Amino acid sequence: MVALLFAADRSPFCITPYSSSNHWYLMRIGTWNVADHPLTVDRKDRLINQGCNIWLLTEVKPTWIGSDGRMFGFYCHHSKGTMGPNQYWAALLSDKPFDRILPDPHPASAAVVVDKITYCSTICRLAQTLLTSSFHL
Repeated sequence: MVALLFAADRSPFCITPYSSSNHWYLMRIGTWNVADHPLTVDRKDRLINQGCNIWLLTEVKPTWIGSDGRMFGFYCHHSKGTMGPNQYWAALLSDKPFDRILPDPHPASAAVVVDKITYCSTICRLAQTLLTSSFHL
């Protein structure tokens, strides 16, 4: 499956076929390195109000994820690997349930399938390793 990425108003978008049909829809994908940012109302609102269908996050604090495994209403999957006791390397958020949670392609990555499309969030310096390795999603 091929997705076309383009920027509109400095926001990443993806046009992709919806499941196996010939219909097209806009999908908004957001990225954010949360790093050491404390959870504030402004940051929570920023995540919720951007209108993103998928969020690819890095350096996520476990306290940002609710006891139900969701983050601010989004379905959430995070890497099993941690940067220490206070941060996951990567996380994915989706406004739709995951079709499947995939094994982490790397300890600093997380991968899921939503609407038959595979998404992976990873620390950037690992992206080249993942792309040139023999790993396949």
